Amino acid sequence: MVAASKQGQLLATSNDAAATRTFMSPTLHPGYGCTKIYTAPAGHSFILQQVTFDVSAAATSAGFAITTAASCATLNTAGSLSGLGSTTISLGAGLVIAAGHSLYGEAIGNITLNDFGLGYLVPSAQAPTTTPG
Repeated sequence: MVAASKQGQLLATSNDAAATRTFMSPTLHPGYGCTKIYTAPAGHSFILQQVTFDVSAAATSAGFAITTAASCATLNTAGSLSGLGSTTISLGAGLVIAAGHSLYGEAIGNITLNDFGLGYLVPSAQAPTTTPG
């Protein structure tokens, strides 16, 4: 199990296979807007460490947004993707999704993609209240 200070600093990385979680989002299409892609289970926060974007259709000036805000108005991370195929983005110490809260994604521009996330669970009482920085 992983421990974290209340100031948001992770004290160790998880090597507990039971705590490791992966997810695949629904396909994100242009014009679909902000879409829920993962919800942390009750009693645990989820620390998202990396996201892989698999682009199946794209044009120039296309990208992605990942956020914990249901409206996608406040972005935790965003960027451009060019061409077809997979791109993996590391989130360093991780993006914290509090127990019962969700992660949202949005395709920006003329792009169709899936998100594949990798991270781990920590008990809510041990989770940082904000994303470590």
